[in-house]
Amino acid sequence: MQQRTRRKILIYCGYLISVLLVYLAFRKVEFGELWRSLRGANYWWVLVNVALVMAAMWYRTYRWKYMVNPIKKVGMPKLFSSTMIGFMASNVLPLRLGEFVRAWSLGRIENLSRSAVLATVVIERVFDSFALLTFLTAILLIKKLSLPVELQNFGYLFLAANVAVLAVLILLRVRPRPTLAFLNAVLGLLPNKLRTKAIELLAKFTEGVQVMGDLKVLLWISVHSIGLWTLTGVSNYFIFLAFDLGTLPLDASFVVLVIVSIGIMIPQSPGFVGGYHLCVWYALQPYNVDRDTALAVAVVLHGAQYVIITLVGFFYLRKEHLSLKDAEAESITEH
Repeated sequence: MQQRTRRKILIYCGYLISVLLVYLAFRKVEFGELWRSLRGANYWWVLVNVALVMAAMWYRTYRWKYMVNPIKKVGMPKLFSSTMIGFMASNVLPLRLGEFVRAWSLGRIENLSRSAVLATVVIERVFDSFALLTFLTAILLIKKLSLPVELQNFGYLFLAANVAVLAVLILLRVRPRPTLAFLNAVLGLLPNKLRTKAIELLAKFTEGVQVMGDLKVLLWISVHSIGLWTLTGVSNYFIFLAFDLGTLPLDASFVVLVIVSIGIMIPQSPGFVGGYHLCVWYALQPYNVDRDTALAVAVVLHGAQYVIITLVGFFYLRKEHLSLKDAEAESITEH
């Protein structure tokens, strides 16, 4: 009962945070100008964005295949199904359950350990983070943009956290027993039941981190992580073209990409409503894009991705004969 109450409190807090972020994003907007921007956009460019978004999802699946291979050789169609189901779940379920649903769905489809699959998703996110930090560093060094000190400090903390997670994943691969013993000691402050569950989960992770022992594959994944996020960043630029912002440099797309990716880590409602829009406006400030236009860009950029990913995710959920209710319930249990 207490766990259920805490879960409800977290869900309500997420919605309250989103309401606050929506207010911060739109409080000074001239809605007449916002509507004129939306009405005057060339939506043919949005179709190009959607096509590239789906290409990026396929590319993400292709990269994920090499993380899953040490557990089981799984075909691209099944991996793509799970990828889309997981990203759809992030759009419609609370508590950022999408990654858990992704692991759950592939576990169901291919009869795999959900914990082992979840380990590959964690590995994927670490490589994503390093790729995004690479783009942010390159932009700061080459373009010398004036970004707030707070964002740069967060970037350092983000880097440190990712290095720590990467180190744990590598140690779980090369020295599993001493690493688990060390983590058990570190987690000693937690209640015994929670600590035991965490250690059991980490122990199951060891099956999913086998890829961390293959340097050649890790380099391959690193290269394709840069390729994946390059494709994703370029896709943003076509939304700029829809709003006649073709004079913006290409790096503006990547500043939006990085800041949005960092911003949606804040706990909020499903689909990242509010936080996404605030981050797009914030990212376009150094490029002197007015607030109304920036938020019109945010509405279309978010809406296009949300609609296509959600629809395709539900299609694959139905195709694989899975239930969103079961996905949520079992993912919360794992969570």
